[in-house]
Order: sequence, then C-alpha cells, then structure tokens
Amino acid sequence: MVILALAGGLTLALASRAAAPPLPQVHPGARKDYSALLMWHDVVQQKKEVWFDTTVAELDAQFQSIKRRRLTPVTLDRLAEHLEKGSPIAPRAVVLTFDDNNLGLYRHVYPLLQRYRWPAVFFVHTDYVGKKTGKDHCTWEQLREMERSGLVKVYPHTASHPPDLRRIPEKQLQRELVTARQVMERELGGKRPYFAYSEGHYDEPVARAVWKSGYRLAITEDWGSAESSRNLMMVHRYSMHKRAEQAVRDVARGSVGGRR
Repeated sequence: MVILALAGGLTLALASRAAAPPLPQVHPGARKDYSALLMWHDVVQQKKEVWFDTTVAELDAQFQSIKRRRLTPVTLDRLAEHLEKGSPIAPRAVVLTFDDNNLGLYRHVYPLLQRYRWPAVFFVHTDYVGKKTGKDHCTWEQLREMERSGLVKVYPHTASHPPDLRRIPEKQLQRELVTARQVMERELGGKRPYFAYSEGHYDEPVARAVWKSGYRLAITEDWGSAESSRNLMMVHRYSMHKRAEQAVRDVARGSVGGRR
C-alpha cells in the first residue's frame, strides 16, 4: 500500500509538471537577429561609493563607443514587439537600462540622454522612491518629469528589492511583483508590463510567478543577445560593469563572441 501511495504521488507530480504551460517563447523569426539590453546602476560625478557605480566620464565614453560602433538605442516596447512577434528591429539595436533609481539617474544620466537624444529604461523599486537608504533616490515627480521628455520609461524592479526572490515566501513574492506594478501605474499612469529581477536572481518558479502576475518580459543579468534567451521571462542583459567592451563588440558584429 505504501509503494502504491508513493507511486501515485509521483504520477500526480509528473502529471502536474507536464500540465504546466510553457513560458512564452521568443518568436522564431527574431532568432536570426542580435539585439541586446545593456545594464548600469547609479552614475556619479567622480568618486564611486560602490564598485558598480559608473562615473559621468565613463558613461559618456561608453555612449561614444555605442555611437561610434553605430549601435541603435531603441525602446523596450520596440524590443518586446520584436521578441514576441518577430517584427523587424533596427540593426545593432540596444536597450539602455539603469537599475535602482538612484538620484544620479536624474542628475547625470538624464542630461546625457537629452544630449544624445536616446531612449532609456529605469527599473525602479517602488518602496524607496523619494527616500534615502544608503543613497538618495529619485522622487515620483522627477520620474514623471523624465517620462514627459519621451526619453525615459520606468518599470518595476520589485517593491523592496529583496536580494533573492527565490528565498522569500510566496505572499511576499506576490507583493514584490503585483503591488510594485500597481503603485507604479497609479503614480505614473499607463501599463508597466516589464520587470527586472532584483540582483538578477531567479528560477523557473519565480519566472512563472512573474508571468502569472501579468508581465510581458522579465529581464535577467545573464549575458547574451535578447533573441537567444530561453523565453520571454528570462531575457538576457549585459552588465556594463563587467562586459562593457564585449557587449558593444558583440552587438556590432552581430553575434560573434556572444551567446546564441
């Protein structure tokens, strides 16, 4: 009887796993292309407080490299349509993304975006908007101002930025995913269908929770082309702190040296 019960439990578990629908896939028509998301965090005038700060001079030099290599910054909406439907996208397309909503994004990144006339995405943890933790963070009004320019779009990066979404209770995970988006939509208006994992940590159950929460794309910190991602809930992104030269080179060459 015990053996039968164990066998029955295994059968149910396998059936449940088999019944789980696949996560949304990258459109086959997009697989031939090589686009990339590029990630930065805070941008500071001179002295770095943490290793993943970028100085204004460093960011300007990286923007110059992007321009010199003839990469094309595009919106995340444009990339999402390409990945979902296989729609054409500009050659050597990149999406510029900045995480954590530090005040340096308003003071230093925003003026550079205005100078280059390039679009960018800010992934923001909603609990700390306008507050000081280790650093000051942009206010909702500053985020609204930047969005009104047409250059910046803001999307959720959880509510409280837990270091690892895999390690938190399900109830908290739902708050990090759902409440963050609801607060952002109330404060900024419009739909906020894209999400970035805090500290890049995720697994398939977390990815499924993100999908069930209504997001179209979820962004990781796994390097490689967006088109080579396992699915739309695990979209690749290059860290510009670790792979800046490689990222620009890979996109310029259209996959040489990058993951497919």
